[in-house]
Amino acid sequence: AQEGKDRYANLGVNGSYPTALAGLVECYGGAIRGKRVILHCNPLWLSSPKVDLREEEELNFNHLALVPQFSPGIPGYREEMSRRIGKVVERNVPFSSWTTHLQIAYYGGASVPGWTLDHPYANPLNPLTGVLPAPADKAESRPVPWTSTDIPKQNDMAWVDLPGSIQWSSFRRLVDVLQRRENTVLVIVGPYNEHLLKESSRVRYLELKRGIEDWLKERKIPYWAPPALPSQYYGDASHPLSAGYALLAKELVMGGFLASAESKAGR
Repeated sequence: AQEGKDRYANLGVNGSYPTALAGLVECYGGAIRGKRVILHCNPLWLSSPKVDLREEEELNFNHLALVPQFSPGIPGYREEMSRRIGKVVERNVPFSSWTTHLQIAYYGGASVPGWTLDHPYANPLNPLTGVLPAPADKAESRPVPWTSTDIPKQNDMAWVDLPGSIQWSSFRRLVDVLQRRENTVLVIVGPYNEHLLKESSRVRYLELKRGIEDWLKERKIPYWAPPALPSQYYGDASHPLSAGYALLAKELVMGGFLASAESKAGR
């Protein structure tokens, strides 16, 4: 809307780490070619070894089917061999993906045999209406400033180093895939909510952010690393409230970052 008309589609997936997002684009995003793509590089993914998935302790995270199942190995992803094989098969066999889609869209995520056990007198073909369920039109949570919640005011995050980071490696792979498909990529770094960090942790975060910027500069990838928003514009550690998003969108357009990205790409 800041550019005068609606020109963007939000392809974000709820709770998607770089490890999963890279898999999503690699396996299912082949149609994203020759497009303008804005990627959000969220430093929250690098806030601790556990979040980076480099610890042996299992971490419960979203979209397990999209992460590498065998190589490269992910210490924080613990799954049975049979399930890993099943996820690989689903990625590569269209019929398997189609049946999974039907289960999610029409059978509440249950298999057809499982659904019939809960509905013994119903025709299992009746749910196949051909119409997708309407998306939920309500906020997942009440949007309030982080200062009015129980989020600690002086957080000390255990930031990881970029070398050896699983999430950072996945993000770089994601960028590579999009560029190979001739997309114009613009990366937005943060802005993380620095207001909730201890000073020592804030200094370490800024060092990490500079490392991300250095890689983007080296690769000549257009990016924007905005400073922290005013404290009252954040809902938590990394999610702005609507006023914060509006301010970022305005600065993104008025600052010429979108036009600059297209210019560097020769478009």
